[in-house]
Amino acid sequence: MVGRLRFFLGVPLLFIICGFVCLPKSAEAEPYLAVRYGYKCSKCHVNPTGGGMRNAFGNIMTQTVLPEWTVSADDLRNLIRLGGSTQTTAGMDPEASGGASTALTKLTPDSTFYPGRLNQFVAVGADFRFNNRSTWSNGSSTNTVDMTEGNLYAHFNLLGDVLSLYLDETVAPGGASSREAYALLHGPWESYLKVGRMMLPWGFRLQDDAAFIREITGFNYGVQDLGAEVGMEPGPFSLSLAASNGSGGSSDNNKDKQVTGVASFIQRYWRVGGQATWNNTPTVKSTALGGFGGVNLGRFTFLGQIDFLMDELKSVLGEPREHKLILYGAVNYQLTKGANLKFTYDWADPDTADSNDRIARVSIGPEWFVTQFVQLRSFYRFLDVPGEDMSVLDFEVHLFF
Repeated sequence: MVGRLRFFLGVPLLFIICGFVCLPKSAEAEPYLAVRYGYKCSKCHVNPTGGGMRNAFGNIMTQTVLPEWTVSADDLRNLIRLGGSTQTTAGMDPEASGGASTALTKLTPDSTFYPGRLNQFVAVGADFRFNNRSTWSNGSSTNTVDMTEGNLYAHFNLLGDVLSLYLDETVAPGGASSREAYALLHGPWESYLKVGRMMLPWGFRLQDDAAFIREITGFNYGVQDLGAEVGMEPGPFSLSLAASNGSGGSSDNNKDKQVTGVASFIQRYWRVGGQATWNNTPTVKSTALGGFGGVNLGRFTFLGQIDFLMDELKSVLGEPREHKLILYGAVNYQLTKGANLKFTYDWADPDTADSNDRIARVSIGPEWFVTQFVQLRSFYRFLDVPGEDMSVLDFEVHLFF
């Protein structure tokens, strides 16, 4: 199995090449949704660089466009009436049953649409993910049920749509902690300024933090930093530049700052971009460069990203430099409204000087927006690590608003 898997190590690079070759042609939270519909991240999210709380348009999108079936107030009333009829046929008093059904029907809201805003000043949202995972590795197997995400969002508009405060609070798993907390100032020409605790911009902000372009690079939902970020989105361009402590959210112990930037060019059916970062700490000087692209062709949506990391270890004698190469490719196929079939391939060389440490991961499975506020996902993943082959089967229930 290992030999067959390594035979396909060029697959992610092929995805990237195909994405760039097809760029001149026409053809979520999750970047594939942004590529599929031709949107910038800021189209659906409060955070201009994506992820976290959905804005007004994002709420409309997730409740009307994405789900296969939108539950309406009439559906709820019909369900209550049906329940009352069932109880009557079971031998209950028709008048009592009808009265209870009528009372419940009157409590049914006039609309099931959640606008996100409690009033003109405050908006709230949430994401909760419950997972059942089965793992097979080296002849042994395990199964566990876990809550992999519990996030509460709050957005406070202080001066209309000009100045606001944004909070992204993690409540599970583990104890409560702040994932993001910053002031957001919107300026002219689609510009913005963020100051506070934030996730740094980098490539595709995938929901899957275990993807190598998220886990190995350190640009994922579990890592934040303190600093400031400026950005501008004129026309088809999207530009972001952040200066932060470079200490992963803790206090700084040196005068240098981490500088991270992303630039992208976005069209209806394709996009291309690049990212770079520089971080000089007392123990290591890190530099990283990368590029990403996506294209939508009918029901198919392709994503690709490549990252090259260079670490100079100041405490190591001899050859202190360590280079990493990471590739990611994904194919998404829209089975029907609300249903997506995803195939991803991750490949990484943690040290290009060592040819025996390369790792790969294959994932395939369906994602289904059953109705508004509910998504079901299932993935089979195979991880090829030197000395170990691991298979994982995930079932996930995603509740959100």
